[in-house]
Amino acid sequence: MTVGVMKCWEWKSVAMDGFAPDSPEVPPDVATQVQRLRAVMDTSLDAILFLDGATGRVIDANPAACEALGYSLDEIASRTVDEIAPRAVPLVRETLRSPGQGAVGRTAFELELRAKSGAEVAVQCRMRVVAEPGGPTVVVVARPLERPGRGRRTSVHRASSSRRGGYDALTGLADRCRFEARLELALREAQREPSRRFAVLFVDLDGFKAINDQFGHLSGDRLLATIAERIARSVRPDDLVARFGGDEFTIFLDDLYSEADAQVVGQRIVTAVAAPVEIDHRTVSVTASIGIAVSWRGYDTPEAMLRDADQAMFQAKRSAAGTCHVAIAP
Repeated sequence: MTVGVMKCWEWKSVAMDGFAPDSPEVPPDVATQVQRLRAVMDTSLDAILFLDGATGRVIDANPAACEALGYSLDEIASRTVDEIAPRAVPLVRETLRSPGQGAVGRTAFELELRAKSGAEVAVQCRMRVVAEPGGPTVVVVARPLERPGRGRRTSVHRASSSRRGGYDALTGLADRCRFEARLELALREAQREPSRRFAVLFVDLDGFKAINDQFGHLSGDRLLATIAERIARSVRPDDLVARFGGDEFTIFLDDLYSEADAQVVGQRIVTAVAAPVEIDHRTVSVTASIGIAVSWRGYDTPEAMLRDADQAMFQAKRSAAGTCHVAIAP
């Protein structure tokens, strides 16, 4: 969608003040284009937001955006991208660095918008910069992955099991593809911002197979769902937890200061997982072995970082169940 150089609040003034095509203040062709674009915005099922490039503040939104997030137009216009889409902040920065031609402008990304109620609305979005005399405006077009009001997510980590893509049906966590896409984006951003630090934790459950074999797959599934919830509650809202496969989980920890930060989270997960679980009137327990890979070791691909985290997990498993091990080098 071509927005042109007209500020969004000028769009509203044109539409609301009722300029006619023959108005001396607005050329007929411009007025017609504005009316058409406003009609597209107002009838679109996609949420459309306009952000001030300097402050990240919302300067305009269409009805679909207001409906999806539960704000009136006046309310949403006082919000910033940090409030309504904290995990989109790096994407906005990337878009501003490469206006009109960056990867973000061409590629659709999945992330979450935070509604007024606090619920997380999963969306697929694209972003584009519009260069304007007063400074750049970021155009965000977001397509909800589920209809407003029908089972919205209440946590950034968990999702409705009915969602078709991006999430694990059993645990509601992100799936492997979604996790690898998030990691790939972070590695690209780190190439431009070497000071940025993040980590990948690879978690494997010790003793799960024995429980699954003894009590059956249904009990095993209930245990996995409980462990997934515990892991999700052990990290920050902006971190990403995924079920990688079977009884393996991965965690993306963003904005770290040191390796010790990742180790603290790893130990917190070890403690949370080890607590006994009541499954079908039986008390069972498992432990977690965790491998950690940190971004500042010089990784170029998600595969390399996940490989080292996986190998570090096996080293932890060999040393003692319920421990963490940090990968030394890529």
